[in-house]
Amino acid sequence: MRRGSLSLLLALSACGRACDRGDFAEPAAPASTEIAPEAAAPAFARARCAPAAAPVSLQAEVVGDLVVSGDRVYIASIRGGSSAVGVTSAALGAPEWTPLGAALGDAPPPELVGASGGRVYALHWERGDGGGRTLAVTRVAPSTERVFSVREGDVAESMSLDAAFTDAAGLLAWDSAGGVKIALMAPGKPLAPIELPAVGLASGARVIARQAGGYWVIWSERRIDAIADGAPRALAGESLESPGDRRGFEWLMAAQVGSGGELAAAPRRLTPENGHVGAFDVALGPAAGVDVYALDESDNFAMERGGRITRISVDRPPAAPEVLGYGAGRGAPQVASSPGGAQWVFYEDPLGRTRAVPLSAPSRMPSLEPALDSARPSALAPGSPERWLASCSSPPAVLQLRCAIAPDPPAR
Repeated sequence: MRRGSLSLLLALSACGRACDRGDFAEPAAPASTEIAPEAAAPAFARARCAPAAAPVSLQAEVVGDLVVSGDRVYIASIRGGSSAVGVTSAALGAPEWTPLGAALGDAPPPELVGASGGRVYALHWERGDGGGRTLAVTRVAPSTERVFSVREGDVAESMSLDAAFTDAAGLLAWDSAGGVKIALMAPGKPLAPIELPAVGLASGARVIARQAGGYWVIWSERRIDAIADGAPRALAGESLESPGDRRGFEWLMAAQVGSGGELAAAPRRLTPENGHVGAFDVALGPAAGVDVYALDESDNFAMERGGRITRISVDRPPAAPEVLGYGAGRGAPQVASSPGGAQWVFYEDPLGRTRAVPLSAPSRMPSLEPALDSARPSALAPGSPERWLASCSSPPAVLQLRCAIAPDPPAR
C-alpha cells in the first residue's frame, strides 16, 4: 500500500508521545450521555490494532514513506538536509542509507513507489539551477540510478507528487503554480509535461495504474465563493469555515490517461462542483476497479459532529458508497489492504485521534485505536500477513503494529 506523502506526515503529528514512552496506553472510554440521536457520536468497537514490538529508532531528522519489496524495507527520510532512503531487512536492523541530493527548503521526505520486478523509486524535490525547483526520480532498487528529472520553474507552495509504474514505464504527477501536471516516464524518452485542464485551483493528484492499460489520475480542485465586496458567500443550510477562512468549494476530478501519457478522454467530475470534498485516498477495488475514498464536509453539522467518508468508484457503481456516516475530522482518509484482500480505512476524528474501519467486518463499526494515534500503517512487514510497519517522525522511528479483524462488541 502507499500513501505516503504529506497526508501521512500530518497523521504522524502525535508520534512523539508514543515513541518517547515506547508503548500505547488505551484512553478511558468516554462517559455515556443522553443526547439527541442525530447529534450522537458513533458507537465504537474495541481496538483492533496493538503494538507488536518496541519502536526501532532511526538516525534521521524526518521520516516519511515506508515501502516493502521482497524481504527489504525502504525508508524515506531527510538526513543532514539531504533526501535519503534507508534500506534494512525484515528484522529492522540498522539501515544502510543512500543520499539522493540536497532537499529543497522544507520539502518533505521522498515519496517511495514500488513497482514490478523488485524495483523501488524515490520521487523528490531538489533546488533548481538559477531558481525554481527540480523534480527528480531515482531508482533505489535493485540498484541506485537517477532515471528522470524535470525542472519546474514556479514557486508553488504545494510539493505534492505521485507516480505509478507499469513494467518499465510510469506516469508522474505533481503540483505546479498552474495546477497539476503529468508526464510519462519511459526509458530513453525525455519527460514532456502536460498540464491537466482545470476550472479551479487543482492540486494533490494521485496516480493509479489500470489493469486494462494506462492510468487514472485523480485530483482535487478548489475555488473561493465570494460576493462582490469579497466577503464569503453563505449558502442556506451550510456551515461557514472557521473564523478567518474564506468559503471555498472543493470537488474531485478524474482523467483517464493512455499508456503513452496522452489524455484518453476529457477529465470529468467525481463530486459536485458546489460541494466540500477535497481530501481523499485511492485504492484498487474488486475486479481491479479504482475506488476513491473521500472526506465529505458538506453536511451542515460537519463542524459539530465531523464529516462523512464516501467511496466513489471511478469505473463502476460501488456496492456500498458510504463508509462512515459522520465523525471524521479534516485529515484525508487512508486506505490499506492486507495480503488476504481485506481493506481498512483509517481516519482522524474531529479531535485528531485515529480511528479504523475494516471494510470486510460484518458491521463496519469504527474502532478506537490508541496504538494508531501515533501513526497509521504504511506497509506490511515482510513475511507477515498481520504485522504492519509505520513511520514515526518525532523522534524518528519505525513502529510495528498488529491489526486483526474481530467481531468485538462495542467498547463501553
